Amino acid sequence: MADKNTKLLEERELSLKQRIDRFLMDDVVKSRGTNFFRDGTAPTETQESENFMYLEEGDHKGITSTKKQTVIMGQPGARFTAPVIIDNGASAIFTGCYFEHTKQNTDFLVKIKEGGRAIFHNCVFKRFDVKDKEKVGIPATNACYIALETSVLGENLGIVTNCIFREDAPSGAFQVVNNVGTAAGAMEFYLSINQTGLALGVPSTGVIT
Repeated sequence: MADKNTKLLEERELSLKQRIDRFLMDDVVKSRGTNFFRDGTAPTETQESENFMYLEEGDHKGITSTKKQTVIMGQPGARFTAPVIIDNGASAIFTGCYFEHTKQNTDFLVKIKEGGRAIFHNCVFKRFDVKDKEKVGIPATNACYIALETSVLGENLGIVTNCIFREDAPSGAFQVVNNVGTAAGAMEFYLSINQTGLALGVPSTGVIT
């Protein structure tokens, strides 16, 4: 059903077909909500907590999450190509997102900082051949897929479930998860696939290679 709030009087010069197209577009926008992010747009947290975001297929750059209870859901093909950072005190859930190695995130695809918390579910993390410097740049010696930055020994910063980690050639990563802070943090992997040839670096249950 068309949105009855469309201002027909302001659009009286439009043809019938143009009015119908406008009705349909209004309905599509309304159904997607204000937290729908198109290809080429980085998601942003606009509320103090409980930010719900839906990503269209395409490139969504990166995000630094600073709020609590952020939920990010990706359509198939929704990808991040710049650093995704979970800041101190933030908490976020990522579902159905693709984290892709580029020059912008060659040292880590995701970083979780002290006090931050993150869950990754049904996501793909992909790094590329380190020799392809035009695509991926020059990674640091402690490069990884997920970096943990904390000064609290054993701080549990995240959970990974039903995800895939993959590289088809050496990508310059030291291991999948690496500690880059002054103390060793922790996170856990469940029922995921590690196709990197690298050590996870953290506890895992039911992870296959």
